[in-house]
Amino acid sequence: MAIGDFNNNGKPDLAGSYLPGQSTDLADCAIAELQDDSTFVIKRFYPDTVEIALAATDVDSDGQLELNFKWMAQRFANIEQKTFGEYPDTLNFYTGCGNLEGRWPQKHLQTLTMTTS
Repeated sequence: MAIGDFNNNGKPDLAGSYLPGQSTDLADCAIAELQDDSTFVIKRFYPDTVEIALAATDVDSDGQLELNFKWMAQRFANIEQKTFGEYPDTLNFYTGCGNLEGRWPQKHLQTLTMTTS
């Protein structure tokens, strides 16, 4: 689980594994935002290839929090906001074992950006 203000609105967000309802699918990762009534509401989903939210960082020192994920079993991905005030949705970099030929596979990149709630 990672804690931060990922959309820069002054409210704490929790990023972690999320398994909706009685689903038997793999858990997705999600960001939940603290509401005024002290409940959390899911605001952003990430695909099931993104397995575990690891940490909130600002690796490139641009003032925008990045979310770091364990991705596709043996990889690490760093994802950042494309637009200030939005949740992280743009890949900064990834690293890990396996041959990806130096690029984020297009099918995963498309999935990553289509599930904002």
